[in-house]
Amino acid sequence: MLALDPSRIARLLDECRPWLEGARVENVHQRLADCLTVSFYSPTAGKFVLLFCLHPRLCRFHLIAKRPPSPPIPTPLCQALRKHLRGAHVESVAIAPGGWTSEIVFTRNAQRLRLRFRVSSRRPELSLHEEDETTLHNLDSTTASPQERRESC
Repeated sequence: MLALDPSRIARLLDECRPWLEGARVENVHQRLADCLTVSFYSPTAGKFVLLFCLHPRLCRFHLIAKRPPSPPIPTPLCQALRKHLRGAHVESVAIAPGGWTSEIVFTRNAQRLRLRFRVSSRRPELSLHEEDETTLHNLDSTTASPQERRESC
């Protein structure tokens, strides 16, 4: 697998943008401590899933056709992200200055939220922010146990 760098991140975002912009969040799932999926629906693209993997050596994000199985009880982080993102629409998809962070801007009930995925070989991070930059929730690769890090998204 090729490592993500700013040019690859930009190309991935360019590929994802037509699918994501205007799509509605259906649900959020967290199969492993370092793996999160967001399910979307779009009138033009139908149902699809965006996977975020924060494993330090397998860090990536990409579209997948079907979400992987989830545990029967959602994690507290998953429940919190569902609360904020379910029903939200994607307003825009962009790469932040510096090129190492992708950002998806959502709107829900006149509230704007930003989901940021920072790619780093040592410590990837996924975070949800309010419009004023207040961090609502954060997931990084250090939260996974050694056993969970051996598994892949």
